[in-house]
Parts: sequence; C-alpha cells; structure tokens
Amino acid sequence: MIAIALIAINLVWSGDLAASARRSGIPLLGLAIVKVLAYDTSQFGTGRRAALFLAIGALLLVGAYLYPRPLREAREDSA
Repeated sequence: MIAIALIAINLVWSGDLAASARRSGIPLLGLAIVKVLAYDTSQFGTGRRAALFLAIGALLLVGAYLYPRPLREAREDSA
C-alpha cells in the first residue's frame, strides 16, 4: 500500500505535465490512506501500527510539500 501511495504522490508531483495526472493522484492517495487506516491497522501490533502511522504521516507531508510545487514553477516560468 505504501507503493500505491508513492505512485499517487508521483502523479500529483508530475501534474505539471498533465492535469489529469494530478487529478487522479489525489483520490488514489486518499484511497490508499483510507485502506491502510481502516483495514491494515487492525491486523498489526502496536509497534507496527505506530510505524505505519509515521510512514503515512511522512507521505502526507511529502505530498503536501510537492503539491503546490508544479504550480509555483509554472507561475514563475510564465512571469
């Protein structure tokens, strides 16, 4: 599931190439997070669950950092 989340973040980041990639990456990331939180965490122990939450948090932070990046670069190029 982490691989799917990484693919989703890559789609969001490459959204400057195609707007459809950005629009498909966001729901894919949301689906991966919901699946992990709803299903996978119930099967893990406390330590693995904590590591999983930290990994999800790190992926969300990376995604939040990369999301406006292509928009900023496009605005700087057109100005």
